[in-house]
Amino acid sequence: MRWSPARPPVTSSTHDERGRGPGSRAVHRLRRRAVHGTLWFGGSRIVTQAVTWLITIVVVRLLTPGDYGLFGYATLVAGFTDLIAELGLGAAIVQRRDLDEADLETVFWLSLAMAAGIYGVTWAAAPMVAAFFAQPALIVVLRVSMLTFLISSVRVVSWSLLTKQVAFKRRSIAEMIGTLSGSVTTLALAWPAAASGRSCSDKSCASPC
Repeated sequence: MRWSPARPPVTSSTHDERGRGPGSRAVHRLRRRAVHGTLWFGGSRIVTQAVTWLITIVVVRLLTPGDYGLFGYATLVAGFTDLIAELGLGAAIVQRRDLDEADLETVFWLSLAMAAGIYGVTWAAAPMVAAFFAQPALIVVLRVSMLTFLISSVRVVSWSLLTKQVAFKRRSIAEMIGTLSGSVTTLALAWPAAASGRSCSDKSCASPC
């Protein structure tokens, strides 16, 4: 009778080394979700950029150069406020492991309060910004366009949770819906103004526009 060495007991670590353990399967599932989410993210970016460029070209044809310049000034101010808008609240949700409902509610209301505060400052500073650019009509344009800043602050918690869960498909679908809705709304608002021949850059239209 030949002697053979005893085989080591099969443990979870042994399964992991062979690629069949629960840890390996979890990594495999996470990898598949990441790859699938990346494809969704890339596809949604292509679709949203194509639609945005198309709508932008149409809007440029509808609006006067002065009107589009006002929109550019407002976009410049909005981009500056975005730098200080979130202050890392979304990143904190993604990075922190232990989060309960109280933490998420705190982040939601804090983000909304910060957005409201920044909007209030922008509202008060709109006449000074308009005077700096020598565009009186920019006051109303800036105050109305910055309302999207308040709307965007509501999505901080849900957006960050989707990122944390690697749910890029759901996030990409939401992003596409939001971008397409915004583009269609922009076109719907620009079309009547172009049809009536009204220009917000005219001094006579600076107040009511």
